Amino acid sequence: MTNCISASKDGHGLTMDMEEDMKVKAIEALRKKTYEEGIMFMIKRNREKISEIWFIIDKNRDEIDFMKQQVLHGDVSSVRA
Repeated sequence: MTNCISASKDGHGLTMDMEEDMKVKAIEALRKKTYEEGIMFMIKRNREKISEIWFIIDKNRDEIDFMKQQVLHGDVSSVRA
């Protein structure tokens, strides 16, 4: 009788350990997925910001070049700060 009780107790303990292992693995997978998605979000956001900066530079390149030419030739009276 004692052996049966002990074996049953061990079986339940093993079942609980396996369930705990599965939960720990699931939590670790979720943590890893969340971390990787966060990294990808930051990379995408940074690329969008850089693209926006380049768009603004390209959009205003003619004005920038014109102002550089005025400064190089000493005509700074019409250059806005």
